Amino acid sequence: MTSYDPFPSSAIYPTKDDDGNLLETEYGLCSYKDHQTVSIQEMPEKSPAGQLPRSVDIVLDNDLVDKCKPGDRVQVVGIYCCLPNKQGAFTSGTFRTILLANNVILMNKEVSPQISTDDVHKCKKFSKQKVSL
Repeated sequence: MTSYDPFPSSAIYPTKDDDGNLLETEYGLCSYKDHQTVSIQEMPEKSPAGQLPRSVDIVLDNDLVDKCKPGDRVQVVGIYCCLPNKQGAFTSGTFRTILLANNVILMNKEVSPQISTDDVHKCKKFSKQKVSL
């Protein structure tokens, strides 16, 4: 549903063409692409008080697959779109929303400041100054 390539119109594997000639399957000539679906939720500290964090499904393709693992905090850039819910061969008339990811950025859980030795010397010098009130 998220691919721009056309998908088969039937779930039946064809064995004959339109003229009745037998079709032969040639294995090893297929091209595959990496595909992953992940579910993310908003950070609990940023969710409204008294409510559960909201979540959304994200579709990752090709080089974005395995960019993150469960528990990682990520920032995702993508296209927010809706897909029809299918029940058998028919759509139910309701839609679910997903995000087609273009970029996944890992965010650090802990911020570690970069402190140079010059900064340490300045802090020590500052701490030895007398405070006048």
